[in-house]
Amino acid sequence: MSKINEELDRLQRGLCSQPHAVLGMHPVDGGVMVRTLQPGADKCLVVEIGEGGQTWEMNKDGDVFVLEIEGRDVFPYRLQLIYSDGHEKVVEDPYRFLPTVSDESLHDFGRYGDPWIFKKAGVRKLEHQGVEGWSFSVWAPKAYSVYLVFYPEYDPPVSHCMRSIGSTGVWEIFVPSIPLGMRYKFHIRTQAGDVLDKTDPMALDSEGPPNHASILTDLEEYCWGDQEWMEERNKGEWQEKPMSVYEVHMGSWMEGVDSYREAADKLGDYVKKMGFTHVEFLPLNEHPLLESWGYQVTGYYGICHRYGSPHDFMYLVDSLHQKGIGVIMDWVPAHFPKDAFALEWFDGGRLYEYGDEWKREHRDWGTYVFDYGRPEVRSFLMGSAMAWLERFHIDGLRVDAVASMLYLDYSRGSDWVPNIHGGNENLEAVGFIKQANHAIRTNFPGVVMIAEESTAFGDVTDRHNSEHSLNFHLKWNMGWMHDMLKFFQTPPDYRKDEFGKVLHCRDYQFAENFMQVFSHDEVVHGKGSLINKMEAGWDIPAQAADLRTLYTMLWMWPGKKTLFMGQEFGQTKEWNVNAKLDWNLLQYDVHSGIQNLVADLNHLYVQDSTLAKTESQPLAFQWLDISDGAHITMSFIRWGYRKGEIYIVAMNFGALPRDRDLVVPEAGIWQPVLHSALSKYGGTLETMPEAQVSTTQGEEDQIRLTLHPFSAQVWELCPKS
Repeated sequence: MSKINEELDRLQRGLCSQPHAVLGMHPVDGGVMVRTLQPGADKCLVVEIGEGGQTWEMNKDGDVFVLEIEGRDVFPYRLQLIYSDGHEKVVEDPYRFLPTVSDESLHDFGRYGDPWIFKKAGVRKLEHQGVEGWSFSVWAPKAYSVYLVFYPEYDPPVSHCMRSIGSTGVWEIFVPSIPLGMRYKFHIRTQAGDVLDKTDPMALDSEGPPNHASILTDLEEYCWGDQEWMEERNKGEWQEKPMSVYEVHMGSWMEGVDSYREAADKLGDYVKKMGFTHVEFLPLNEHPLLESWGYQVTGYYGICHRYGSPHDFMYLVDSLHQKGIGVIMDWVPAHFPKDAFALEWFDGGRLYEYGDEWKREHRDWGTYVFDYGRPEVRSFLMGSAMAWLERFHIDGLRVDAVASMLYLDYSRGSDWVPNIHGGNENLEAVGFIKQANHAIRTNFPGVVMIAEESTAFGDVTDRHNSEHSLNFHLKWNMGWMHDMLKFFQTPPDYRKDEFGKVLHCRDYQFAENFMQVFSHDEVVHGKGSLINKMEAGWDIPAQAADLRTLYTMLWMWPGKKTLFMGQEFGQTKEWNVNAKLDWNLLQYDVHSGIQNLVADLNHLYVQDSTLAKTESQPLAFQWLDISDGAHITMSFIRWGYRKGEIYIVAMNFGALPRDRDLVVPEAGIWQPVLHSALSKYGGTLETMPEAQVSTTQGEEDQIRLTLHPFSAQVWELCPKS
């Protein structure tokens, strides 16, 4: 058997790594040779492209068609296929095209990490050699061969053998004339002879379970209308602007909102009405298990199929932007699930996951940890982040489970190996995070990177301009959340013993650039809702009073804000991913009152004050009165950016009213701005307290405030005329 015939035989048995070497048109002595593999075809003709082009019938040998044309150089052509039932079709031959990726274009991908890999690999629409089509490429360095398989709606699957590109480990093929919406997969033959059925790791869309095929999508068909928003965002001045984030799980928010397009108006209008500046979505990447809430991702470049198409999601983001609302996405580079159709054991070896067994598994979640030491894996993950920002106009990424990335001993007990310095830091993960944040900061100056990091790892944000910083913009303030909830979960009679927890919050507030947060994590797994954590009493009105006090502290405390959906109206049930929120609670004054308070707090923080401009300045936040711990009252001062803009925030965490004489920073008239015990918020106070004129006691200017039980109040110094 000749070498060519051997390769053709290997090709038909799925064992060929260089199909373009035997298929397509190749120069030979005296002319050119054309070969094509066309199972099911009765005849095949070579049709020369261009005016006056000739047509030649090929010789058939089983499923292989061969033709030698004398006296010709290589020329562009198509194939005309004729079947035994008489029908015909003209197709492009994928094997007549040169590669669309090269060793040179993949240099950084395989050596340092390339955040722009999605522009150079994956599925891309191209004009190549004068023909419009699609470039497909996939990283599978251990594979024996890789086939791209299409699944037409009414026809049997069509298979194309891909070629290996040098030493990159990447396989490629250019296929013209594919209709949008075509489903496809990669069939990867391993060195052991197994065939793995895999979705495209860089696919934009998926049909979801049970077949999990990727779907061909053209994002360029969408026409954006958010140019004004993007121009303003790209100025990169978000640090001094208010950021009040409404955290949302798309599928369980509201009855009648089950798609991206339905959310565009209903969610957008609600968020705008409530005064939030941003929506943060729990992961909307493709994920097969709804109960993972989106945190077990199988499609790092693709949108979740449950709620619509990529174009539908673009419409949602576009609509929110045009309403003046930013969009933050949860991003999960910490781990991935073990689903056989996705990244796990991708090419018959440990490719995306660590090879070392002790390092490979995330034992809390039964998932795999990415191998951050491989530049190709770093490229894949960075490219995912950058693609969401560029393709979908996302304004920020909240990075999930950062602590699990940073530590080699995270949830591993004694089963771990120290790094080269003898420490427990995962230096590869640290390097990846820095590299990703640097790429995003460099290319998207208006985008915000937020870390969910629950330990005391130093310099997570860039607050201190340290060379060791992970370079996030913001860090979720998990310590503040835990300390505050511990205090409010304590019965009032014992709160004086926990008073120091609240005071301690001030001690670490400026260690990082913080975002204060009550997220979905606090209302699941038997933890109950926020309102049911409150220990002011056993009935809803008492718990609501406590919750209103907590919310007033949240909004008046320095730092950006995040609140999970449903908590803005006092959802009483624990959050359930399979159920909608209990919006019917708003028929009761106590719940509509909480909602009114949150809206007014947002209005104060976002529109009326300039507190956001000073929230990172330690001197702009001072305790005013913390001497009444025995009666669990306290107060603090916030300075705004405007000249003379000063706020007093006073709280009573106990069941008895207290009168307190407070030493004010400036003399003048102090006007009440907000009181959490007002009846409009579900409380018992019918009217706002009257303005207070400071009086001089010795050398100090004072005002006297009545601190109502389980309440918080905000006062502002009136501008001097």
